[in-house]
Amino acid sequence: THDFKVTQSGRLAIKGTGGREWQILATPDAPPSVTPNPEIGREADGRFKQKFAAKDDYGVTKGEVTITLDLDAVDRRYGLATAPDPVPPVVLDLPMPVKGARTEIDATLIDDLSEHVFANLPVTLTYQVTDAAGQTGTAEPIHAVLPGKRFFDPLAAALVEMRRDILWSRANAPRAVQILKAVTNQPEGFITNEKAYLRLRVAIKRLDTEAANLTDTTRDEIAAELWQIALILEDGDLQSAKARLDHAQDRLDEAIRRGA
Repeated sequence: THDFKVTQSGRLAIKGTGGREWQILATPDAPPSVTPNPEIGREADGRFKQKFAAKDDYGVTKGEVTITLDLDAVDRRYGLATAPDPVPPVVLDLPMPVKGARTEIDATLIDDLSEHVFANLPVTLTYQVTDAAGQTGTAEPIHAVLPGKRFFDPLAAALVEMRRDILWSRANAPRAVQILKAVTNQPEGFITNEKAYLRLRVAIKRLDTEAANLTDTTRDEIAAELWQIALILEDGDLQSAKARLDHAQDRLDEAIRRGA
């Protein structure tokens, strides 16, 4: 057995007794292409969904989407007025069919980046696919707001905003501490979940202590804790289905009142 790569059309012959001859026609391998849907859907839990179509004459082998911050489109106010710390792009693998040909693909990318600093901010999404020959096809970049979970409880929304601000820049830590102290100054009748309040006081104290020399590790740990506290305030830690339904109805009423 002889293996070799065909790079051009021509004649292939095996000489000698019993030899044969073939005319080889090399068919050009066109690069793949991908077309994402410009519309991005948002699920209630913060997941986003985006349809895309990809095709290749011999089959797509893999694909990815690169999400970068569209800094020029960001509303640079409040915590976002500070110069952002460097954040690498987010790269997500595109779902590929397990069975069947990959010459034409219609699929949906589903992921949850609610906890990422890019959530609910302007981003640029660039889709790219690759074929077996290593050729790539890249779609025109899409400029959109990256969907994420929305918070309608006022305190939960404040926590998520301060969390975003310290992820945006560690220089925002002193300002975030001041605001968190202000919104929790008189908790009576305002913060009804005692467990959330106690966890929040601990998080504020830690951020206050570390604000001047906030490391990436400490910042990420505090951001994770603020996210969990915000979820408790927004969704509660309710056990019964009816209680969760009533809580969801309250959040929906609040959203409608605020014009969501």
